[in-house]
Amino acid sequence: MKLASSFTCFISFAILCLFAVPAVGGVESFTVEEKASAIEIQLPSYRVSITKEPYSLALMRGTEPVASSAGSFFVRNGARYALTGVKRFRQSLEGISLSVGTSCPGVDAGVSITFFRDNLLVQWSVDHSKANDRMGENFLLQASGHWYGGNVTSGHHWPLETATIELDPFLATSNQTTPFWITSR
Repeated sequence: MKLASSFTCFISFAILCLFAVPAVGGVESFTVEEKASAIEIQLPSYRVSITKEPYSLALMRGTEPVASSAGSFFVRNGARYALTGVKRFRQSLEGISLSVGTSCPGVDAGVSITFFRDNLLVQWSVDHSKANDRMGENFLLQASGHWYGGNVTSGHHWPLETATIELDPFLATSNQTTPFWITSR
């Protein structure tokens, strides 16, 4: 797969951490504004925009895009189902939790986002989870600067947009891989 314009991240452990910088001082304060088509979250060092229909996530530093998703999905029994739209959300002291519809009849997904000073933690879950379910997120790379990270078992080509990479599932039990993806922005 040539990483030219997008990247698909399959996540079997259901956690993604953007900006792999350790959180200093715990959870960061934030404000939430709900608009007709989006949920906007403002923090001192970055902004998150969640498009409601179809669900997508964009991360900005000032006016510069850092990461932008182009479709979330899960795979169950070999079939791929899209996360379609935000049904509702709930704000807490640490972040927000979303209930998101899917293209799989009778199945919703949960997306929980915790905000830290220089990073955020995104956790996905699917109703009636099965052991072989896989979550995925497509990220657009064009406007995100240079990307670094991923597994170390296949060798590194830095920055990633110069590489052709065979993607294997992330195995949380392996000390040879990392779930962190870091951008130069």
